[in-house]
Amino acid sequence: MGINHPVLASFLCPISALADFNRDPILARKWMEIGRIRMTSIDFPTFLWAGNPPGSRYNEDMMSEGLFQGYFLERVSVSIDYMRPSTPLGDDSRATRSCNASLHDMTTVEAEHIAYACVQATPVNGLAKMRAQMANRANAAKRPATPDPNPIPTPPQSSVTPDPPPIMHSPTPGPSVPPKSPATSELTPNEALSNNDDSDDVSAIKKGKKKMPKARGKTKRPIMQESEDDNDNEPAKPTKGRPRAKRASHRRK
Repeated sequence: MGINHPVLASFLCPISALADFNRDPILARKWMEIGRIRMTSIDFPTFLWAGNPPGSRYNEDMMSEGLFQGYFLERVSVSIDYMRPSTPLGDDSRATRSCNASLHDMTTVEAEHIAYACVQATPVNGLAKMRAQMANRANAAKRPATPDPNPIPTPPQSSVTPDPPPIMHSPTPGPSVPPKSPATSELTPNEALSNNDDSDDVSAIKKGKKKMPKARGKTKRPIMQESEDDNDNEPAKPTKGRPRAKRASHRRK
């Protein structure tokens, strides 16, 4: 039990034996161990009363004064160093570290081998104080916010360096590519006809001959106009109408 620890024993000591415990703590712990000082549910432990140390504000004539206003013992933990770490942790004989009993040649468990730890909680504020705090918070929320007593100074405009203008990178000039002529399938009918007329004129100029416009009447043979270069180089050919004129003259004779 926790009576082996001097501080925890003062918490667990019955409030009726607190005077004996304060007079001789070592003797009171032995009496608690042999049962001369009994710890029952009728005898409340000392830690239930207010005070530091617990029970210092205990009044025998007014036992209810300060009751349940001190520390509340939440948890008590015990650590037996004699058997650690194998048995309490469930480790088998293959544990990497031997227990303290084999390390320190311990054969029995003594009181000094048992360590106790307790977690205590105590009320900080009473009900009246808590209500006063809530009222103060509500009033503070209704009030407008006060300006900051130490505002951050703003630097003058002259000391502020303006940002440099952004650098605009112009695209590198590339080789000039002549525009491509659209495909024949992409042209309209009128554009296609105009392109065909231009091609015919170019071919006629290359050959040295030009096409004459068609006559209105029906002709058996197309009339071609020879260029001046062809007339100079080629000799003149006789026409086919002259023999017919001679025949007609012979008949008249």
